[in-house]
Amino acid sequence: MKAAEIKEVVRQAIREPRKTPPIFIWGGPGVGKTSLVYETADEENVKKIETPPAVVTDPTDWRGIPMPKDGKAIWLPPSFLPTENERAVMFIDELNVGAVLVQNTLLQLIIPPHRLGDYTLPDKVAIIAAGNREMEAFVHKMSPPLLNRFVHINFDVDLDEWLKWAWKHDIDPRIIAFLSKFRPELLYQFDPAKKAYPTPRSYEFLSMMIKNKEELNLALIQGTIGEGAGTEFYSYLKIWSQLPDLDEILEGKDIIPDEPDLRYAVCVGLTAKAKTAHHFNRLIDFSLKLPRELTIFLMRSLIMKDREKLVKSPKWPEFCRIAVNIEELLV
Repeated sequence: MKAAEIKEVVRQAIREPRKTPPIFIWGGPGVGKTSLVYETADEENVKKIETPPAVVTDPTDWRGIPMPKDGKAIWLPPSFLPTENERAVMFIDELNVGAVLVQNTLLQLIIPPHRLGDYTLPDKVAIIAAGNREMEAFVHKMSPPLLNRFVHINFDVDLDEWLKWAWKHDIDPRIIAFLSKFRPELLYQFDPAKKAYPTPRSYEFLSMMIKNKEELNLALIQGTIGEGAGTEFYSYLKIWSQLPDLDEILEGKDIIPDEPDLRYAVCVGLTAKAKTAHHFNRLIDFSLKLPRELTIFLMRSLIMKDREKLVKSPKWPEFCRIAVNIEELLV
């Protein structure tokens, strides 16, 4: 499933935690499983209960410790387990990396009545777990009884979904341009033989390090997204360095390069620079002077960045009258 589809499943679990079975999200390292769950929780305005990664816990970290009371032993649960009956998401990350004893400890917590020793999970808390697929990480095989306690979802890396995320999270436009049309296949390439390889997470790291820097270090890039992808990205920067003055375009000058790769880079650069209503209005006009494929690309980029600002632009109704198959932009 794509990210947007998974978010809807997580959203349903948050809204009706006792009418929705626990969810397990499977995906490769660095695809964005954790951020998807937490972003959905933020959108739903619910509390995020961050449990310790299963790999660094043992059974007593979950079950708690026994304490004497009136001649009997009672179990004191860990502080991270919620006690208030308020809407919340309890996210158990890397569950299948945890030791078998930890996984077995969680068997009772996962399904009704959601008990763990003397502890009972409040009714308004949704349970979401995630883990890497066996072929993409060092994990412990989950037991059939534990597997059967979840609804299982595979996280499919999708370029359009990632681009929507990247625009909203201010990823460096050079990375967006590189992946949009130049090397889209390099968004995710898992390689267990390499220390670094391209993933959505590693591109986010790369963006943090190169943001607002003109001089970039090839070794640092390769150490973040891998040697192959890093070399390709470093080479692509030569195309980016040939961009015309984007401010002149935003102010009304129609500059359309001849080279296809440079044209796409111009569209990404303009989208990154678009801040004001005037900018969005100007780019609607500019898009209609481009070849149709570039018109669609530029407008979809603007929609991913700020759909509300685009559709409120004075020239948007005119664009809708002129453009053919406007639904292509809105997928």
